[in-house]
Amino acid sequence: MQYDQVQPVQFQMAANRGRPTTALILGGQVVVENTRPALPTLLGRTRLQISRGARAPLFADIECPGLLVPGRLVCPFRVPVGDGGAGGVQAQVSPSFLAGGGEVVSSVQPFNFAQAVEVELGRCASLRGDTPTGRGLAASRFRDGQRVQAPGNRVCQSVTFGYTQLVGTFPIDGGCGEYQVQQSIAVDPDGRFQRQQLSTAGARVRVVGCERPPALSFASARLFAQRRYAWKVSKAATPRGPLTTAWNKAVSISYDVRYDRALLGLGGFGVDTTIQVDNPNYFQLNLGYVQLEIAQGAQPAQLVRAKCPVDDQGRVVVPPRASVTCAASSASPAGEGVVALRAQAFQLDGAQVSSPVSRLDWADAAVNEADPLMEPNSVEGNAPPPAGQEQRVCNPAVFRYTATWGPWRRTDCSLTQPYNLATLTVEGTNQTFSDFSLASINITGCAPPARPLPIVRMTGVTSENITAEYRWSVTRALAPQVKSLTIAASGFSKVDVSVSYQRGNAVNVTKYLLKGFVVITNPQRAGTVEVERVEVVLSRGKGAPITVVPNCPSGGKKFLLQPSPNAGVTCGFSTPYPDNRASIAAAVVYLADKRNATSNVQPFTFAQAPNTTAGYCAYISDTFAWSAPAGVPAPKIGAGEKAPDAAQALRTCDPRTFKYTVQFGGFTRDKCSTFAFKSDARAVPTSGFGAAGASTLSLPVLCKP
Repeated sequence: MQYDQVQPVQFQMAANRGRPTTALILGGQVVVENTRPALPTLLGRTRLQISRGARAPLFADIECPGLLVPGRLVCPFRVPVGDGGAGGVQAQVSPSFLAGGGEVVSSVQPFNFAQAVEVELGRCASLRGDTPTGRGLAASRFRDGQRVQAPGNRVCQSVTFGYTQLVGTFPIDGGCGEYQVQQSIAVDPDGRFQRQQLSTAGARVRVVGCERPPALSFASARLFAQRRYAWKVSKAATPRGPLTTAWNKAVSISYDVRYDRALLGLGGFGVDTTIQVDNPNYFQLNLGYVQLEIAQGAQPAQLVRAKCPVDDQGRVVVPPRASVTCAASSASPAGEGVVALRAQAFQLDGAQVSSPVSRLDWADAAVNEADPLMEPNSVEGNAPPPAGQEQRVCNPAVFRYTATWGPWRRTDCSLTQPYNLATLTVEGTNQTFSDFSLASINITGCAPPARPLPIVRMTGVTSENITAEYRWSVTRALAPQVKSLTIAASGFSKVDVSVSYQRGNAVNVTKYLLKGFVVITNPQRAGTVEVERVEVVLSRGKGAPITVVPNCPSGGKKFLLQPSPNAGVTCGFSTPYPDNRASIAAAVVYLADKRNATSNVQPFTFAQAPNTTAGYCAYISDTFAWSAPAGVPAPKIGAGEKAPDAAQALRTCDPRTFKYTVQFGGFTRDKCSTFAFKSDARAVPTSGFGAAGASTLSLPVLCKP
């Protein structure tokens, strides 16, 4: 209705008295006396035990106050019994567990329904009608009938009330909205036989013609910048080696670690705002979205979608006469001049509302320091703190320390590479710098081993920054579109299947990939070496090391190293890495005779790693499973082509669609039952990155004899 109009709302209310029913009710009172006049007593449950001849006793709880003060309590009761006859009733009172003590019972009071007094309960009732409620109403504005008014009317038969309530007019300023005009009627039957009956009727009124658009303003707005620094870390070991020492001697290596900082100037310019959206109406506002417009100089205006609370349909919901706040921020290409900000709200009908323009000057921008957070790793001495105990510095720092390696055991003779890794992370950025110190020590003087260990080399370790990945999906269509099949014995049925493997668009991600090879050779001129397993260990500064099982020609199983000093077995690995921190990789080869051989240490970093997109290709498969007793023929491919089973998955870099027909049947009567057919279609990206797709079909097949 328009705000300046008057509309009628018709109400009709009826109080209906039902047919009388007969009930046998045992009524009376339970009197509880406090035998300790000076102390109150807490009561627990009060109930009646009603006994009638050989029938099972009837128990009924009655309402009694929980606290028995000095004096007495009188608790009335009215209990439906169900059928007549004579019997006895006894009251049983249990004290609260807080009060303690045992149950107290009364004497048995006899009763006989042959001598019962007949009474009418609920023959009449009192009616009470509430004053109509709702915005824009006047209590006296009704016509065409009568209304039930407080304190009410007393009636002894069914009655109907009807009247018309007039709604309107509403003020032009703030009158528009959604309201409820309603009337309630209450019926209280006599004799406390029935609880009060209540009914409410109402009309929903939407008042239009005076709606007001939402109001937008900036609750906060600021410009910010960062004073940026460039950091680098360098580390050196003295001497680097190779050093040669006897197994029972110690070797000392000195390390210099230097962290340098240079001021780059101001950067990281940005705008940060909080937008307030006010709803001046008495109804809920549903907006499409809110955005921030940023204008600076002659540059094109920048539009940023604000983050607002939304409902399950993605709408920005502003409750009646309330407000919501949205956040919008953006990087800025320059840090000088004046920035003009304006908030905009778009309603679902396309209407646009804007806030007043707010102007900010870069001269007043807040400047934050972008300081470093060092995360070095060391062994002992006057060194940077270990991972987990980082030291925060704001000026260049130099650390000098000495690590001592050895002495070793008589059986430890080999070429070993102790390493140290120094790492630095700059606050407020994702920049991480690191430097390795690798020293080579040739431990000598041991007795030559009876069987030399394999020679293990870590080589070709490369890193990649995964900046985008593809998502694969699998969809399936059936003809006919069935959820189960019913086939007569010796009969046949077929289902046409279409399975589509699709690669979606690439989405931006921040992930990391590490790849490399492990080369294992047998230095013996005769005799084989049995390898139990091969592992690649990736060191982690803070967390536990990551163990990767490389792909060896044996497929991860045991294999024999043939006597070939110049050739060997090459195992490759490719694995996701959890972050972009530089670290080291080493391989360990475990032998069947319980010995193990380790490789050289290979450092890696993601600082100069190339950016790549992963998940472009995938392994696709469609695996059948048939659950049925032995001798029941399995379904067959009648026509077309399906993707291979998962064990022989097909590698593809293009979307593929397979169409085929599955034929069921040929069952014998003695084998008839319910069988289960399952088809599991999958698309798994080859790189280990990207999202895999899957579609599973479960089809019950019923054979009818």
